[in-house]
Amino acid sequence: MATIYEQIGDLYFNGTEEEFPKDYYKEERWYKKSRAKYKYLNDLDPENEPKYQKSLKLIDYKLNISVENQN
Repeated sequence: MATIYEQIGDLYFNGTEEEFPKDYYKEERWYKKSRAKYKYLNDLDPENEPKYQKSLKLIDYKLNISVENQN
């Protein structure tokens, strides 16, 4: 689910598909959902923590871009 949420956020970020116009507010919403799922996975599966931490850093980067573009 975390990856799917991230992909939906990417669709809103790119805005290239008719069903997903560029919308930074929706993008932020989907990235936040993805971030929550990655944090849950990190707690659930500590053996793969480096993988989840890398994904969380990427999500945080995308969220910062989203928030900056809303202003």
